[in-house]
Amino acid sequence: AARLAVHGVGALIMGQWYELPEPPEAADPADLFLALHYDAAVYSPPTGGFADRWANEAAAEAADAFVRIWSETYPVATGIALHNERRNANTRFYYAYPAVKVAPAVLIEHGCGSPVPVGIYPPGQDSAFLHNEIETVADANTAAVLSYLIERGLLPAEEAEDVSDDD
Repeated sequence: AARLAVHGVGALIMGQWYELPEPPEAADPADLFLALHYDAAVYSPPTGGFADRWANEAAAEAADAFVRIWSETYPVATGIALHNERRNANTRFYYAYPAVKVAPAVLIEHGCGSPVPVGIYPPGQDSAFLHNEIETVADANTAAVLSYLIERGLLPAEEAEDVSDDD
């Protein structure tokens, strides 16, 4: 949120809207809803990330545009490979999509983040990076959001310059 604010982009962190008298959709309309997650290390190999949109997305073309931009940006910035084959009913029908009533809505799984084994599953291979390089993860997400807003004509192109220098 702080990185986006530097570029004149407002962001509401979901937990904060519980304190508002009305949910965000009753106030100013939002241009994008993102659900930020670290995936469980229940896959083989236990690494990789992906982005997925709501199956009932009213703004499917816009959501697909963000997924494309993030998918082009994130692996280059982090070195964490995409594993789009892990998109599933939980990510396509994530409970928050209809609750926030914001379109487009996208869920991002940044990689496998469990730092310890969980039952029969090993620790996530992305865990150390996701925990130790959170600034890189935040920079990649910020760059993707800014690129999306610029591509959609919602933000002037000069706002995307030097994203990685923001604190």
